[in-house]
Amino acid sequence: MEKFYGQLEQDKFIYDRYFKNYNKGISIECGAFDGVMESSTYFFEETLGWVTINIEASPPIFDMLETNRKNSININKGLSDQNNMLIFEHAIHPNHGVKFGNGSFNHKTSHRQILVSENCKFEKHSVETTTYKELIDTLMEDKFPKQEVDLFVLDVEGFEIEAIKGMVGSKYLPKIMCVEYPHVGLENIKNLLTNMDYKFDILKDNNAYFIKNDTNI
Repeated sequence: MEKFYGQLEQDKFIYDRYFKNYNKGISIECGAFDGVMESSTYFFEETLGWVTINIEASPPIFDMLETNRKNSININKGLSDQNNMLIFEHAIHPNHGVKFGNGSFNHKTSHRQILVSENCKFEKHSVETTTYKELIDTLMEDKFPKQEVDLFVLDVEGFEIEAIKGMVGSKYLPKIMCVEYPHVGLENIKNLLTNMDYKFDILKDNNAYFIKNDTNI
């Protein structure tokens, strides 16, 4: 029996809509958390034999990711529109503790207010950022030069715009993009991705889905 991990079975939705019985693909999840809880890509790796690249900026969460996903390519960096060292604020919840996925390089005011109202504390970490183009193009050229990126799931709590801007000019833009949109606004994401040759497909829960124009999906 197929086992899905995503929040509200996001991975099942992606599988059914775009990748039914599509084996040996490549997926990227940025904001991968611990690699299992609410993971949108673990199903594809575990069940269909996909290669998965997990990107997680939070150092304490990355340690959990490394433990849980030993067969993946795991990277402890943030995606942005430039190479830099930025302050990542990891949110610590009074009930959930350190294992809480609301950390960000740029909490929006409304999001931060919610976290503060829940009595979260914030732990600051200096984290290296890089661009999708530099990170993924280099990795793909090194390890998978004749393959394509099939799926990119982006959920970085308000830093999605910067991450998308860092994709411009990449040779390995994904066929399908799934982006959490409420923190930064759907129209802002649409405008960026339209200029990068994507068409908007559908909204499902908190995610917007886009298809690259030159793909046959």
